[in-house]
Amino acid sequence: MANQDFRILFPDVVPDSLSAEYISFELWVKSRLGDDFAAVELSPKQIWWALQEADMEFSAEMHTAYLRNNMSHFFGLSPNQNVAGIKPNLTFSYLSHAAKGIGDLAGIGGNNRDFIGYFTTIPGTQHYWLPEHLKDKDGNAVDFSNGIEIKELYYNNLATTSRYIDTWSYYNIMAGEFGVQSALYNTMFAMLPINANVMMMQHVKFNNNLRLSNYSWEMYGNDEIRIMPDPRVAYKVFVRYRHTQPIDNAISVTGSADGSSSTSDNTYVGNFSQVKLNPLEWTNLNQIAKRWIRKFGLALCKEILAFNRGKFQQIPFASENNSVNLNYDMFANQGKEEQSQLREQLRGDLEKMMDVQAIAERDAATLRAQREQWEHVPLFPYWIK
Repeated sequence: MANQDFRILFPDVVPDSLSAEYISFELWVKSRLGDDFAAVELSPKQIWWALQEADMEFSAEMHTAYLRNNMSHFFGLSPNQNVAGIKPNLTFSYLSHAAKGIGDLAGIGGNNRDFIGYFTTIPGTQHYWLPEHLKDKDGNAVDFSNGIEIKELYYNNLATTSRYIDTWSYYNIMAGEFGVQSALYNTMFAMLPINANVMMMQHVKFNNNLRLSNYSWEMYGNDEIRIMPDPRVAYKVFVRYRHTQPIDNAISVTGSADGSSSTSDNTYVGNFSQVKLNPLEWTNLNQIAKRWIRKFGLALCKEILAFNRGKFQQIPFASENNSVNLNYDMFANQGKEEQSQLREQLRGDLEKMMDVQAIAERDAATLRAQREQWEHVPLFPYWIK
């Protein structure tokens, strides 16, 4: 068997299952190159290496097309994680990843998570160095190794109060809108659009933050806070913060629980060369893929044969002026041209069949064609008994 006679050159790229194909491939190559009439100057190892190189070429083209369409899923993963187990959603996955950065800024999701911590004020002290004073919700020190970003501070919960205001107050109008009955006899209930309620909620929030607070704060550098005016008593200041180097838990397998570190070995996928991919098993390939690999292997064998014959160019006979010219130049040109044609054909097929944009455009064209067909379908009147 071939796997006993020869070894796989690159086990991490070429699958062991390719060995079963070698014997039939060698017979096919030698027959195509005329071995039945004249010996072909190719060693079994050269044919075996050509088959391996053809398989590597096909895998490289397939994996490149795969990464071109799904690379946004793999940024930040550990290079040791095999992406073969990840099934990207090709519908709106890239748009979702692109929108996560905007979601971070808007505070409505994204790649990051917000955490709540606190520090306790000291009477008469305005400046607080966060690596020393900031605690998480469980009272443990916050990890500052990757930096944090302060989003919001608040120091007490606003008390709920009852307000007795005139009938035209927003309080009574909102109570009527949401079906809450008022104790006042002269309350009126007005119907307002929902956006009026949303704007009112924003108004109440900013009113409580800006007008009802006795304190303000500002940052000094990245990790020091100044409270103004001087705190007179000790109280807890709650801090909403996030880590500046987050990990998306949906695709991470090595990130810490609080999102403070990326991977255990501080490395992560930053470009397509770091994504781990399995070799394509020969037994799982269809006839289209196998045919391409065989033809590319044959083209490589022609190029190798040209190198072998080019070392001699001519073989003289016993007679003085007789010799045989070896057609090395013909095989060299054919091998290179066929390799180029096969690459262009494969890349064109991959662009049509694996490119997300091309697939979406083709599906849209199909839907438009179906809609045009339905426009010609007559609509018959019907009666309901």
